[in-house]
Amino acid sequence: MIKKIFSLTALAMILVTLFIPLKFTHAAATKMQNCSWEALQAGKTYDQICFEKIKNSVYDTNCAGLPKPTPYSPDAELPCCCNVVTEYSCTWKTKVYVAGGGTYAPTGQWVGGCDADEAVGKDCDLAKKPSGTNVQAYCCCAKEEQPYKKADFTIPEFQVPIDSITLSQAECTGPDNSGQCKIPWIAQYIQGIYRYGLGIGGILAAIVLMAGGVIWLVSAGDASKISQAKDLIIGSITGMIILSTSYIILSQINPDLTSLRSISVQMIERITIDPIKNGSDSGVNTSDKCAEEGDLINIAGLVGTKAQTPVLSTEGYAGLEKAVAEAEKQGVELYVTSAFRTATHQQNLWDAAVAKYGDETVAAKYVARPGSCGGHRSGNAIDVCIKGSVSCGKMGSKSVANYSDSDVVKLQQIMQAAGWLRYCGEWWHFQYNDPPGSSCSP
Repeated sequence: MIKKIFSLTALAMILVTLFIPLKFTHAAATKMQNCSWEALQAGKTYDQICFEKIKNSVYDTNCAGLPKPTPYSPDAELPCCCNVVTEYSCTWKTKVYVAGGGTYAPTGQWVGGCDADEAVGKDCDLAKKPSGTNVQAYCCCAKEEQPYKKADFTIPEFQVPIDSITLSQAECTGPDNSGQCKIPWIAQYIQGIYRYGLGIGGILAAIVLMAGGVIWLVSAGDASKISQAKDLIIGSITGMIILSTSYIILSQINPDLTSLRSISVQMIERITIDPIKNGSDSGVNTSDKCAEEGDLINIAGLVGTKAQTPVLSTEGYAGLEKAVAEAEKQGVELYVTSAFRTATHQQNLWDAAVAKYGDETVAAKYVARPGSCGGHRSGNAIDVCIKGSVSCGKMGSKSVANYSDSDVVKLQQIMQAAGWLRYCGEWWHFQYNDPPGSSCSP
């Protein structure tokens, strides 16, 4: 009887697995853990025996190779019990509504939610969905990284086609249309127009020459008609001479007029700046110890700054020197708004954030916990912008954290060349020689 019940249960599980809608099974993975053989008990089914062990009854193949309870009969069919664990590819994250003002989040808006490298999905454990007053839950899944696609050059179709020319493909010095690319289409089209015009001019000159000859033949000695015919013949011959010698004339005026060159375009390579994991000052991104204030170097003589404590570690100062040198090459100056933070300064920022959000988890997204020695507390982090740029006025709040313009892009290139890593949640925050993480959080 027990064997029959087990067989029916197994058959039902197979049918459910085959016909359950794919949208519920496409991502979550089910695994068997802590499997074991259990002793038979009179009057109890396999499911009842496993339930007492807080396990599920599964196929005996999951217990293959495991020791069996003693004593037992070699012919006995023992239940195989396992913990069935479902692994989800996504995790729940929350948004908290902030009603007050301040610099840490926009006034009267929801803050938090999925990270910058995540998208809202469905593969989360519904049993663990968070809830609460003024709390929104989001199922956050890692985004699939899109492959970087190089530029494609397609030969255009001109509205006025010229059959006598054949446009050739663009040529690039690097693979996949990278490096220096030469686009010949416009030069080839202009050359085609010139040749086409030269042919038309030659035909018209020949027609005028023949017309002058005909007028001379039918002039019957009329001096005025002969003079008109001569003018037409001389004009046509002069025109053909000018057409045939136009190349020499143009080369004398400007040699570039006779050698139309392809347009040369330098393709912009993709710039990948490694992000810092889990926030600029999170517990994941910490140092062994905070910087000693007595060992820090003042940066005021190196760069413009309004930092409350304008000092960095020896290592951070060396990195800033490199960044300043790179900025000079670009013809710009850097301006540091925040550098090292004292324990008191960090504590004040933390207290303000907790009071603002009413939740330490949300506050930690924007401000380091006082005990953290990463980021600004390590003396290796700065908040920086290009001096005098519009972007310098768009720092310090979540509403402008993803702001970008040409100066922001230039700043990222300068800091990357100097060995700094950007925190992806704030365009202005960079850390020197800190190990990047595999993902980032805004």
